[in-house]
Amino acid sequence: MKKVKNSGNGVLEIRMLGGFSLSYEGKDYVLGRNNTAKFIQLLQLVWMQGGKGIPKDRLIQALYESQFNLNNSFYNLIYQMRKHMHRLGLPEIDYIIRDGGYYVMDPKLPVRVDALEFRSLIEKADMEADEEARFQVYKTAF
Repeated sequence: MKKVKNSGNGVLEIRMLGGFSLSYEGKDYVLGRNNTAKFIQLLQLVWMQGGKGIPKDRLIQALYESQFNLNNSFYNLIYQMRKHMHRLGLPEIDYIIRDGGYYVMDPKLPVRVDALEFRSLIEKADMEADEEARFQVYKTAF
């Protein structure tokens, strides 16, 4: 399958607060009926790390209980996730790439994760010295 670079026009909107959903260029996408599917868990784990990524061993530990043939299961999971995302009509990118010893979001597609934005605003509010300014940042977060 030929990979298409993201045009830069769209942002993949990830909503994790109040349920998991995503949209791209105004269209909602359903990844599946079962939010416990391994590839959905994989995407959520990587997306929740933002740009800092997550080591493979932590991903495998979070995704698998059995220790049998984990590397093959993990690589197959990544392959199946990409195939599913492309079949939905989402951009043909990798979604998750390896960067050193970490798995990170594919930088070809801008991603906005509501839970990360919320956490960032709370941290910003916590650091704010002015009470009124702190209140406004908390209000924006909520």
